[in-house]
Amino acid sequence: MIRSTTALLLLLTLSLLSGCVIGRRTVDAPMPQTAGTGGKGEFYLGSIEDNRVFLDDPGQPSTPSVDGDLGETPESVLVTLIGRQRNGYGMAMGDVALPEGETVMSRTRQLLEEGLRRRGYTLSDNPNAPDSASVEIDKYWAWVTPGFFTISLESQIECTLTIKTPEGIRTVLVKGYGLAEDLGANDYLWRTSYGNAYTAFLEDFDKQMTEQGL
Repeated sequence: MIRSTTALLLLLTLSLLSGCVIGRRTVDAPMPQTAGTGGKGEFYLGSIEDNRVFLDDPGQPSTPSVDGDLGETPESVLVTLIGRQRNGYGMAMGDVALPEGETVMSRTRQLLEEGLRRRGYTLSDNPNAPDSASVEIDKYWAWVTPGFFTISLESQIECTLTIKTPEGIRTVLVKGYGLAEDLGANDYLWRTSYGNAYTAFLEDFDKQMTEQGL
């Protein structure tokens, strides 16, 4: 009887920890939004490129990977992936993706546009605007670390901005990190972790821009 109860508790724990690991999970984390102040002039946000490196069966869950053969996964799919689901043993399972029609580039653009508005810039469609930037996405990934009763989900966003101003060109590195913990890797946990990373990214963007005098 004791053995049966112990086994049942173990199965229940693993079930809670693993969450839904079959197939592809879609995560739509809320994007922070505040009213901009205006008055700083126009800013053109140009190209945004996904420079993340995916690997087949990487040794670390923080390294991007896919559920299946990386060589057979088209670029159009890779740019939508933001994590992997894992079972109670930490084994990688299904993919985690942004909602249909979204990519890491479109999400990063939304984040940077929000950051620019907060600093008083007016977003411009003119490539010849006084201030402009191109962006390279170095990191945009979340990973699960199973525990006995709870699991943690860490998310990381990192971008390199090449900013052109009348005074010259500067390179700015902006980072955001989010952490959330819960009984299982449910949608709430994914949204919370990425939501925290978005907030941290915007705070670091503001800090980096201030240090550059922009």
